[in-house]
Amino acid sequence: MIFDIQNLAWAAGYNILAIPAVVAGKVTLALAALLMALGPVSIVRNALRLSAGQPPAPRTLCRCPPTPSLG
Repeated sequence: MIFDIQNLAWAAGYNILAIPAVVAGKVTLALAALLMALGPVSIVRNALRLSAGQPPAPRTLCRCPPTPSLG
């Protein structure tokens, strides 16, 4: 969960900084397009860096305790 939040923060921060820079004319459209293409690459790279050495988290729909067996 924390990894998702950090990746979302990186993406939001990029958009908060890049879009006004393009509108103000500080960045050319070609450079903006290149940076937009590299955005997902940096997010995937960050996710791989954050999850290195950790087992994948189990995906469940229910966060309830396990039921006792009837054996």
